[in-house]
Amino acid sequence: MALESKCIPEQTSRPGSLSPEDRRVYKTILWGFIGFYTVGIVITSVVAVGSIISKKSADIIVTGAWGP
Repeated sequence: MALESKCIPEQTSRPGSLSPEDRRVYKTILWGFIGFYTVGIVITSVVAVGSIISKKSADIIVTGAWGP
């Protein structure tokens, strides 16, 4: 028993060993990162779709103005 406690370090970095306050902070940070990346993906998608739509609109306007 004494040999095991000297050779095998005690694991305290597991989420189960965190205090309730530390768990709350950990979850807040995790959800913050998830939210940040979700907002980034949504904004990028909206910009990409808006760019495609405005390019199509510009093409229609140019084609209409220069057409027969």
